Amino acid sequence: MRNEIIDDDRSEIITGELLRRFHRLIGKNLGKEFGATPGRFRKRHVVVGQVYRAPDAQHVNDLIDAFCQWSLKEFHYQKGQDFSTAVIQAIVSHVYIAWIHPFDDGNGRTARLLEFYLLLRAGVPDLAAHILSNHYNQTRNEYYRQLKSLQKKKGDLSDFISYALQGFKDGLSEVLKTVQKSQMEVAWNAHVHQTFVQFASMHGSRPVERRRKSLILSFLLDQEYAIDEIAAINEPIRVQYENLSRRTLQRDIDALQVMGLLKLDSQSGKYRAWSGILQGQMAHVRDSRILH
Repeated sequence: MRNEIIDDDRSEIITGELLRRFHRLIGKNLGKEFGATPGRFRKRHVVVGQVYRAPDAQHVNDLIDAFCQWSLKEFHYQKGQDFSTAVIQAIVSHVYIAWIHPFDDGNGRTARLLEFYLLLRAGVPDLAAHILSNHYNQTRNEYYRQLKSLQKKKGDLSDFISYALQGFKDGLSEVLKTVQKSQMEVAWNAHVHQTFVQFASMHGSRPVERRRKSLILSFLLDQEYAIDEIAAINEPIRVQYENLSRRTLQRDIDALQVMGLLKLDSQSGKYRAWSGILQGQMAHVRDSRILH
């Protein structure tokens, strides 16, 4: 769907037609479950949640045009836009679509899709462009409370922006952790394979080498395991060792320790994958990038 939302060679400004296109994307396969004509602004008056009365239908086109013109001037995308301005524009645009409520159905989804588009347009990776939408879903009660409170604040969006920015910040931290964890796992797998090449002569046979390699690659990098837990660390490992002696398992563990891939914690008496050397190397790389 990303390719339907944004063309990498052609970034668009916000227009009524862009909003209608996003709405068509949302409703195109929903049939009767979608309470609106995809891509058409509403022709009737609506009350949202028996609380908020949206602007009269005859004003929708003018309000959307005014919003698009104001957004173009206020956030100056065509003249150059920094990252923080793009994020604020995404948040504010979400609120304005919720306020105007231009469609009979799918307004929240259209607002989130517009927000997603603006973040993509600003260069936010796909993995992070969902953060605001996820934040609203995960804090749904607070989201609706924030929207409702805007009615009393006469257009002051500062509290909603603060709420959204905090969610964006927290989400970015989680994305960073996910990326770093993925990088560590890739680096660890490469390190394991390279180490087995270096110690190829110590295993005696290819089946033994494969068994030991599959064992160490089954360890989660942030977990410790007692020896009984290692034998059943996952189903393939359980099957691998079910007809082998405990002594064989211990020999495999000892070999992995000699190779520097496994470490015994003297206090807990448990084993863990020894990825400490990689963590130090990756931290050094990150520090070098920051300094340069």
